[in-house]
Amino acid sequence: MRTAHALLALCLCFPVGAAAQPASADHPAPTAASDAASSPIPEGAASEASSSDDAAATEGAATEEPGLDVLGERLSVEPYATIVGGAYGQFIMNRSDIPDDREDRFTTVALTRIGLRARWGRHVTLVSELELNAGPYGTSVWEGQAAIQVRNQLLRLEYEGLQVDVGRITDPASLDYFSAYVANMLLTDDLTRFPLLVSGFNRGNGVLARYELFEGLHLGFTVNAGNPTSTTGTVMIGGTFPPFARFYEVPWSNVGRDARGFPTSSFHVVLLSPSVTFEHEYVRAQAAFQYFDANTNTGSSADAHIDGYNLRAGVEGRFWDGRIRPFANVSRVHNDVVDPTDLGTLSDECYEAVTAGGGLDVNILPTFGVGGQYVWVREQQGNGTLQQRHFVNAGASFSFIEGVWIDARYGFSSGCEDWTCGVNEEHRAYLTLRGMLGGVGQTGRRP
Repeated sequence: MRTAHALLALCLCFPVGAAAQPASADHPAPTAASDAASSPIPEGAASEASSSDDAAATEGAATEEPGLDVLGERLSVEPYATIVGGAYGQFIMNRSDIPDDREDRFTTVALTRIGLRARWGRHVTLVSELELNAGPYGTSVWEGQAAIQVRNQLLRLEYEGLQVDVGRITDPASLDYFSAYVANMLLTDDLTRFPLLVSGFNRGNGVLARYELFEGLHLGFTVNAGNPTSTTGTVMIGGTFPPFARFYEVPWSNVGRDARGFPTSSFHVVLLSPSVTFEHEYVRAQAAFQYFDANTNTGSSADAHIDGYNLRAGVEGRFWDGRIRPFANVSRVHNDVVDPTDLGTLSDECYEAVTAGGGLDVNILPTFGVGGQYVWVREQQGNGTLQQRHFVNAGASFSFIEGVWIDARYGFSSGCEDWTCGVNEEHRAYLTLRGMLGGVGQTGRRP
């Protein structure tokens, strides 16, 4: 933590280019200099998890950024931070015929994101971002100290429409469009994060290449390879892996048991994802094909691999200068499942999941807006139990001081097992304050 604070203090010594943020296809210019910080609907809300938003400028920008001259190129360094605090109530409302002894609870929350964005000339960008998260119930805290999580850590090279990211990167085409007004917890709570993960959201160690064919149209290709815990893209791999309910949980479960805190090293995943994104004044759209190959035992060549794919697409409308934003998303995952009696072979069953949803944001005033979204998740392994979950969220944001927002949100989730619904029903009500520092106001809303 001291290191993060020292880095932030060091960067404050550099002139910060908050107002001189040139436009790009992934980061359109706001209608006014203060729009990024004053509007409850951030520009580029659909790609806020993308590494595309981490670049502060693009090649060919007419406006010169403040900074220092280093080896004949302009160097600008921008620190940014978002802090969220407040409270929420959790209420269990299962059907009366479903036994559930869980109690309601009231929890105070704390969440901070801090990062640096450096731009050297027109071709090189570096981004480093950390998160200090106390957990949904304070479970990531010991003696009052919050856990530190590593987010984007990337080097970006840009030239003549080609962009290459290396490091811990985010695939912009892997993030569903979402309501900015339900992101008060920065999409870290279960009611918003679980649907994103099972639909294929991918942040992890990898390489991303994007090329702009013409204005607004980008072709992309992402490669991730390593332990399943090295990328969020493996959470979508479904099906039981005894004794666990999902494949991802197997290597992850070893973190608490390993003396070094490492996951099981004998698992390996390769994820390949071609994509296409389109951005226009009135519409944004994206589509991607995610193929994955999971090796369950690198110590043996005799074990069968889990192969699968995810097809995903989304579209967002932007009307009345972006004040009205309807959106919709859909994805379908299909993959092999291991035999529960012999983990080295595959079962005759396959896992399938469909995620679909949509919503609407309305920016009523520059300082006030409302929005909501609904997501349906359907999962089934072979002819087994059909699992369905419904996620509903609605929220509002009001800015009473520039850069500071008060957010209110109500959300609930409910499950169905075959045709029995009302399972694990949970309601939450949030009231939080959110403060943002830095030239790009929407950085606080990235998942």
